[in-house]
Amino acid sequence: MLTLRESVLTTIAYADVFDYPLTAREVHLWLIYRSADVSRIIKELQAITDGGGDGLYVLSGRKLLAKKRAINRRTADHKWRVARQAVGWIRRIPTISLIGVTGGLAMNNASAADDIDLFFIVRDHTLWISRFLITLTVEICGRRRHPDQKNISDAICLNMFMTESALEVIDNQQDLYGAHEVLQMIPLWERGDIYRRFLDANKWVRHFLPNAWSNKQAAVQRVQYSSRPTIFMDWSIIIKLCSLLERYARASQIWYMQKRRTREVVTLNLIQFHPQDARRNLRRKLLKRLKQFKIPLDKVFPGCIK
Repeated sequence: MLTLRESVLTTIAYADVFDYPLTAREVHLWLIYRSADVSRIIKELQAITDGGGDGLYVLSGRKLLAKKRAINRRTADHKWRVARQAVGWIRRIPTISLIGVTGGLAMNNASAADDIDLFFIVRDHTLWISRFLITLTVEICGRRRHPDQKNISDAICLNMFMTESALEVIDNQQDLYGAHEVLQMIPLWERGDIYRRFLDANKWVRHFLPNAWSNKQAAVQRVQYSSRPTIFMDWSIIIKLCSLLERYARASQIWYMQKRRTREVVTLNLIQFHPQDARRNLRRKLLKRLKQFKIPLDKVFPGCIK
């Protein structure tokens, strides 16, 4: 178990991997493995870290990140408009239950060159047909990110799809990185209470980020995300038709992906692109930062040595 001081340092080091300095309250919010009052966090911060300006805390030699954060925050405003426009197109597909933003944009930490990562929950038995319809929609709108695309600025990356009956993150991804992904995801549109169900299915994140979990639960109680009732049409017929086409959509896409497969996760209820690459890169960079504080990586990612 990390001490409070180790937890504070690890929280700052984790954010530093993404070039993202934190305020005292953000250190408290994203505190890793621990729960403590903000006042205790501030005392630890004053004792062990450099101030990066504007009330931000950074690792030694990283004060310039405060300026970068301000620039990325302004850039994120434009990317949020692009994301909401894309969601306005995609949400018309009746098999979709939730559309969320993940990645750097979810933290307002997006450079001008970055793409926009979207996450989807879809109706059961429509995983592959939903992916096909979403991909087609984004392609027609000229926003789709292609596999070999070099200029990805403002492109829409469709990086994860799951069905309503399999909302829990798979076992080998239930770690600190996975907890951040769950709690940082910002839902832009949903049907019913699917986002609440998604959080309930992933209560394991409490172990890694207890403050962020409590904050998210309180926010869900206060906020009702944008959802519009169906008008003039019984979508159940369309959804049934989509489910009948599911196996053909799956077979055709699996065939297309065969020669392009790398580290994707593909099951009957989940499609996820490059999850392990991100984890491996994160662990490597975090290890380098934690060494200066003599904090072993396996205290943060148990069982990992590099």
